[in-house]
Amino acid sequence: MQITAPPRLNNGRVAWWVVGNDGARTLPAHIDCTHRRYRLTCAGYEELIQRSGARCEACKKPAHAEDNGRRQIPGRLQIDHDHELGMWAVRGLLCQRCNSTIDREGVGPRLAPYAAKAFYLLILARHGITNLAPAEPPFGAKVLDFAHRPWRRTPHGWVAEHNQAWHLESVVTWNFLVRNSGPHNLHPIPA
Repeated sequence: MQITAPPRLNNGRVAWWVVGNDGARTLPAHIDCTHRRYRLTCAGYEELIQRSGARCEACKKPAHAEDNGRRQIPGRLQIDHDHELGMWAVRGLLCQRCNSTIDREGVGPRLAPYAAKAFYLLILARHGITNLAPAEPPFGAKVLDFAHRPWRRTPHGWVAEHNQAWHLESVVTWNFLVRNSGPHNLHPIPA
């Protein structure tokens, strides 16, 4: 798969969220949306909305359904992710009640069918990825993370080769990169 560099903002940062899977700029209306936290492009977020049919994927209620005669808080469905895998592991869209239930109680029998069809499993299959923990590349290897930032492996760990890692440790682990970006968002940089 060819990687297309996303456009840059006026401050020089990469606007990774406005590039779809085909490299085309998509849906500027989503610039302020929270889907970016979950490493979703605008195209990915639109696919998630279309997949859900604007309904909770667990209980099938519409986003603004009435519950026991009281109207739910108006707003969008919430993006649900697997907390153990990381923010990138989006399972789907849930209403507030189902999302708080899955966060509090875990995936029980009622939510198991929903969790078995997690959106991130579809994305990984599209990329041909079958292992959630890919093998760590050799020393000297370089990868791009979800935001197209370069990282280089050293004997001490992975070192940022960009100036946008000021809030991170100076050296991170491979597990950190996989958990932060997702295995489908780590792209090797040819030597």
